[in-house]
Amino acid sequence: MKEIKLRQNRVLIIDGFRGIAILMVLLYHYFSRWLFPLNDNNLYPYGNQFDYFLYGRLGVQFFFMISGFVIFMTLDKTVSFRLFITNRFFRLFPTIFLASLFTFAIFYFLGSGYLFYYVNTNVLNFFTSITFISPDIFKLFNFTTNYLNGSYWSLWPEIQFYFYVGVIYFAFRKNTFDIFIYISFLFIFLNYLFNRPNIPPQYSNYLLPISFSIKKWVNGPFNLFIYLPHFVTGVIWYYFFSNRFVVKKTILNITLIILILFQVYSGVTLQGQFLIAAFNFLFLLLRFSPTSLNVFSTGFIQKVGIGSYALYLIHEQLGVALINKLPTNMPLFMYLLIIIAMSYSMIMVTYFYTVKIEKKLISRLKKNF
Repeated sequence: MKEIKLRQNRVLIIDGFRGIAILMVLLYHYFSRWLFPLNDNNLYPYGNQFDYFLYGRLGVQFFFMISGFVIFMTLDKTVSFRLFITNRFFRLFPTIFLASLFTFAIFYFLGSGYLFYYVNTNVLNFFTSITFISPDIFKLFNFTTNYLNGSYWSLWPEIQFYFYVGVIYFAFRKNTFDIFIYISFLFIFLNYLFNRPNIPPQYSNYLLPISFSIKKWVNGPFNLFIYLPHFVTGVIWYYFFSNRFVVKKTILNITLIILILFQVYSGVTLQGQFLIAAFNFLFLLLRFSPTSLNVFSTGFIQKVGIGSYALYLIHEQLGVALINKLPTNMPLFMYLLIIIAMSYSMIMVTYFYTVKIEKKLISRLKKNF
């Protein structure tokens, strides 16, 4: 009984991790994302006075790690690929449909005087958003479209990962983790090799055509392998969490270490690498010292995490459009108070939706299906 309670507490901590991830992304969008040079124009009335959250964008990579952890846990409890994909669809679709409908309706009501009005009241963009599919896919068929919210981009790598990991898991029921790691290592290595900015001249005649093709497809329509190191690292931490580590598997264990180190390296800048290393350290504590993370399993941060999916879907365009309408001559502390109040309201609404509406909605849809 004590072990079950401990494991349940660890899963609650994962909600706290989600809370940290979404707050990082929210701070990035409200204080750093819409400034030059990331954007052509400064969209904040307070300018760059609070531009301290550039690396908040790595909250998405933290989400990918959490997803790798949770999805492999889910697969261990699922009997078939079809059931796995069906459950994932019901988990994601109702909320993105409602979030897209909400965004479309709110901007239609606000009118053309607000930022993003034309993007967010475009019917084709609405239907693109609820498919999860990248606009780059539609462009292959000469359809010019976009997401309602820029944040939706990360759902397409998620969807690709579900199919990728699901196929491997159910195709190789024996040694599925080992095979998943080796296949992923191969794809990550090849993607790194062919995406290098400077290919040695002696290999350029052979590698450049392949590199061009990979960059065209992997960096565009099918971009899973760019973010695969983060998903895989989450899977590795689930492997440790579920007590599957075997000391004698030397080659496998060396591969795990290389993958984690490469994922940290993919933070690009030194600051980004430190932040991704910190994400890994949290998972390390989850395995060996979960009690030190109890702050993540209760209270406000857990509520933020519980509603993080819905919050992620609605916060960016709507929040920035409202911030942009604030006067330019207000005291700085007033901007902070308004943004805190707006963010808190979004957090409470999305928490209430997730707890009171989403679960019942998903359950009812599954029964009818």
